[in-house]
Amino acid sequence: MAYSDNDRFPRFGKAARVVHFTHLISFFVLFFTGMSLYFNFLSPLNLLFGGASSAKLIHRIAACIFFFGPILGICLNPKGFFLVIREITHWRKEDFQFIVTFLHKFFGQPHEVAPQGYLNGGQKLNVYLLGFGFLGLSITGFVLWFPQYVPISFALWCYPLHSLLAPCLTAAVLGHGYLGSFHPGSGASWEAIWGGTLSRAFAEHHHARWAQEVDSQLGRTRR
Repeated sequence: MAYSDNDRFPRFGKAARVVHFTHLISFFVLFFTGMSLYFNFLSPLNLLFGGASSAKLIHRIAACIFFFGPILGICLNPKGFFLVIREITHWRKEDFQFIVTFLHKFFGQPHEVAPQGYLNGGQKLNVYLLGFGFLGLSITGFVLWFPQYVPISFALWCYPLHSLLAPCLTAAVLGHGYLGSFHPGSGASWEAIWGGTLSRAFAEHHHARWAQEVDSQLGRTRR
């Protein structure tokens, strides 16, 4: 089958996209309720949630969605999960070359992109950052919720760790959102989260090796 530059590349299924948006929304609910509860000068924000008690309850509900949402996504699409695991545990020299040129990419300077797979080098690093941040924030958060079930010394450590991880993960999420949605060089990846597919131009530039694999699987050949 012949293809043209208008061909799309299937990237994310409906379940993955729903989980992504659900996770994103629950994260920011956690952020704003957590900030309103943690900082006295931001306590007026509690009025948006119906008071401090309601903000605490909403925070805990959002925490459950934040934690169990990705687990549901894995259950709905185990193939996609194992694809990501395979990608982040297999590094190639092209991945490191991508990371080396990241600053050029970030500031919009012309740069060569080494052929990348389903996840490029930057995305692999991002999975580690967000993944460990997610686990750390979830574990410390549930310890703060149920401190009676862990040694008191461990619970005491979880308070500052939770407070430290929250802004770190927020910075990582904001950076991820900027690069995936607004950055002139890679913002088109938002199309994959919104509509599930990528344009040929974007796929071949940012994920050339993966694009070739998809074309082969779909039986697409050049005219």
